[in-house]
Parts: sequence; C-alpha cells; structure tokens
Amino acid sequence: MNNICATMRIRGRFDIALIQKSLSMVIEADSSLRTRIVFVDDVPRQYCAEYAEIPAPFFDFTMTNQNGFHQWEAAVTRDLMPLIDSPLYYFAIFKLGENDGGLLIKTHHLISDGWSQVLIGNRFSELYLKLLSASPEQYAEITIDSAPSYIGHIKTEQKYLSSSAYQRDCDFWNKKLEDRPEPATIKNCLSASVSPVGQRKTFELSELLNHAIFRFCSTYRVAPFSVIYMALAIYLNRISGKDRLCIGVPIFNRTNYTEKLTTGMFVST
Repeated sequence: MNNICATMRIRGRFDIALIQKSLSMVIEADSSLRTRIVFVDDVPRQYCAEYAEIPAPFFDFTMTNQNGFHQWEAAVTRDLMPLIDSPLYYFAIFKLGENDGGLLIKTHHLISDGWSQVLIGNRFSELYLKLLSASPEQYAEITIDSAPSYIGHIKTEQKYLSSSAYQRDCDFWNKKLEDRPEPATIKNCLSASVSPVGQRKTFELSELLNHAIFRFCSTYRVAPFSVIYMALAIYLNRISGKDRLCIGVPIFNRTNYTEKLTTGMFVST
C-alpha cells in the first residue's frame, strides 16, 4: 500500500535510448520527485537531492508470454523501497515485442499520489513524442519546464495552520464530530494478520450501466465518484440498519493551478 504504481504501454516505434532520455529529463525537471528522507538527531527530515542520472533497468519479455510479464509486474510493484536517504522512485523499461513495450512507474506514497502518476506519465509522453519526431541534431533544443516545487504546498499549509481560518474550521469539526458514528465497514475483519500488500476489489460495469451513470452525472453535474460513493452509503445503510455512517474518503486536495502541476503527497482523508 505504500507504493504507487502505474504501467504505461508504448505501441509503435519503441526507442529505448529516447525513453531513457525522456525519463531522465522528467526527473531532472521535478525537484519534488527527488525528495529524500534522512534522520537528523533521530528526527526524520526531507530534502531534495541533486539530480544524478540513474539509468532505468531494461527487461526484455519478447520470449515469454503475457502471464510472465504480469508476474514480473506484480513482483516489482510489491517490492518494498528503501526509505532512508534513497531515491523514492523506481522506473523500469520493458519490451514485449518488436513495436510494443512500455514504462513501469513506481513511486513511494511519501512523495507521490495518484495524480502525481498522471503528471509523470503526461510529461514523459510529451517528451518522448517530441524526441521521436526530431532529428538527433534537434535533441538539444527539446526542453521541459521545471515542475513546481512541493515546498510551495508546505508553506501554504503552514500559513493555514497559523491562521484564524484554521481555528474556525477546527472548532466546527470538533463540534460536528462530538457524536461521531462508528466507522462503517462492509465486512468485519477478525484476523490479526496485517499485510503490506494492497488488495483492491475490481468490478467491471456493463456498458448500459456505464452510460446510465454518465448521463446522470452530465444531467446533475456531479462526479462519477459521488454517485458510486452514495451507492455505497445506501448499501451500508441497508446491511447495517444505521442511518448515520462514517466513511473514509480520499480527497484530491489540490486547490489551485500550480498545485495541480505539482507532484507530491497531497491526498488527504
């Protein structure tokens, strides 16, 4: 659960050298991605490491089947990352066929979230496509803007925590949660074992239901997440008989344009 992972597929021209170059440019331009954790007097501190080129490993799966690739993919995503004074990201290039391969992206949740994965993937894709369409003489002209630093988000939070707005919010929620309901669960877990491996339950919606949700969201201008969230609340009400439910919900937590361009751990509950 502490690794945030995504796999990008590249179908078409597959150039390992340009994939590596694109990836290096993304890492160099993003100081937040180079955040590391160290202990100073037994207190954890974070700092931004200077950029140093670390070639991504390459794996060739052209002689195996999809099952072999997926087993490797699962093993890499579950492998724990060193935390102390080490890179909190890992990238691997893989090839599945003559014109088929991709990039595995793994970042630690300390410095990343789902939105960060999208930003990394989009920046990589943009650079790779530019390099593919350029000649070697033009490579030096292709650049990427530096990504906003996560330090800006830290300063914003520090300012909020010392503001009167924070105190008003704190008073409001303390009063609201004086009579807090018990957290709602679909199934009580009686086992004492704890696993670091996230096990998501996946459901595929029928095309008919998918279109119905889309029409509902368009008509009432709500996000699909809200519809599914309320469906879960209705279900929990029916199986528990409780009218008041407490459900943990992750929120995006990026409130302005700059933050939407910033990688880092923004998501809150």
